[in-house]
Amino acid sequence: MNRVALWAFWVWAIAASVGCGGARQKAPPSADALAHLRVVARPPGTRVYNDDVYLGMGAALEAVPASLKPGKVHLAFTAEGHYPEYVTTTLSPGLTTVTISLAKIPELGPM
Repeated sequence: MNRVALWAFWVWAIAASVGCGGARQKAPPSADALAHLRVVARPPGTRVYNDDVYLGMGAALEAVPASLKPGKVHLAFTAEGHYPEYVTTTLSPGLTTVTISLAKIPELGPM
């Protein structure tokens, strides 16, 4: 084996051992391919869940949208003293805004 062939084999072996195999690696998704969910919720203390996974408070998700995979999401909105709301929507790449206002649970008077 000549020196050039030996060198080429050595470079290939090192690249293969550290995972530089070209087509075998997946590139991370670009920021453009993600869906960004912005939530405008009232009351301000509304908690937002996607498939029972906590995403954050409504006020925080209004300022900084959550980055999710595009596709169907099942959102739940809860706040103390308010009826919960549930929304199913499909997120596309880019920004999607969901606006929700939870209804207050009436207070019971003295019995």
